[in-house]
Amino acid sequence: MKKLFALLLTAAMIMAVLTGCGGKDPDPAPSNPPSDNTPANSEPAGVTANPDYPNNGTINAVVGWSAGGTTDLVARKIASLMSISLGCNNNCTNVTGASGSIAAAQVAAEGTDGETAWGGMISAINTWGVMGYNDMSWKDWYCFVSAQTDFVLVVAGDSQFNTYQEFVDYAAANPGKLSSGNPGLGSVGHLAAVTFCDAFGIETNHVPYSGGRAAAIGVMGGEIDYLFIAYGDVFDLIQSGDMKPLAIAGAGADKTVAKTDGTEVVIPCLDAEKPQIAETTSKLGMWGVALPRSVAPEQVLAFQQGWLGAIQSSEFQGFCEETGIKAACIYGEEADKTMAEGQAVYVELLEGLNLTTVSGADLGIPTPADYSWDAVDMAGVNAWPAA
Repeated sequence: MKKLFALLLTAAMIMAVLTGCGGKDPDPAPSNPPSDNTPANSEPAGVTANPDYPNNGTINAVVGWSAGGTTDLVARKIASLMSISLGCNNNCTNVTGASGSIAAAQVAAEGTDGETAWGGMISAINTWGVMGYNDMSWKDWYCFVSAQTDFVLVVAGDSQFNTYQEFVDYAAANPGKLSSGNPGLGSVGHLAAVTFCDAFGIETNHVPYSGGRAAAIGVMGGEIDYLFIAYGDVFDLIQSGDMKPLAIAGAGADKTVAKTDGTEVVIPCLDAEKPQIAETTSKLGMWGVALPRSVAPEQVLAFQQGWLGAIQSSEFQGFCEETGIKAACIYGEEADKTMAEGQAVYVELLEGLNLTTVSGADLGIPTPADYSWDAVDMAGVNAWPAA
């Protein structure tokens, strides 16, 4: 009874703030369950969230990246806050490898009850098919996009470069002389750096590291020259002065950062000069959690309620600010559209770098120029349940 009261209270709180968050209405209205004859791509109507969710008393998250990084921290924070929202326990484990696809395979096999979620860089789902990791795509997952990021151009604190124009001019005059680091070939950090270079018409080398933080250490140690990477991966190094920011994309305006020595640094925003950078990277840098589309509708709605309570909390908003990322609230058909458009962008970048083993065209993935949501084939795809 106590747990039921807590869940109903959470749902009421969610309704109070839902107008600021895109997606479906999470507050279920009592009605009959969907017929067994409901088509797979029809929205299950009149579903009621399971009031006893989670049935086993624990929300589980399998994170597809190593512990301690931004991706891991975001997933763990969501699980922790969901446990508060739902009045239950939470358990997070890390199963690394193949851009999160190994963890996803485990969740797909074991998480059909809706009480075990996949957690990670959610845009990575769009790479699995063309990279040959598995045959899953966003159509196999209810994706809850929870955070996004700006991307920043940084060099070592003692670098000769003081402005992004100095950097670009040098790179243009010395093609192939500068090197950047990234969390792995084909990673979001790699593709973001390629996008930056393409926008300015410059050529640099791209060196894979074990993660974004390892690449940052490479810059500070003089192994490589720069990063164009998620702001959250290096914001504390900018604050400390160990890294020098030259430009940022996606922020919408110049960004002022307070440093630990009491001074401030203003990072010029590239969005007006090179809007294509932010247009592309906004579809790459997304964190969140996901449930298999095989999960029962009443379980999806219950999970959704707990997720909304988590990401709309002041604690999550504060966590994102402290971590240097931006809270997001994208789910329902809006999430499907976001993932579908992002897939077209991500795959084209990978194919341009000859990093795919399977053709996007063979998988029915359009190019960004040909993409249209109306043309996306949703036949056989379980729709998001409606309350």
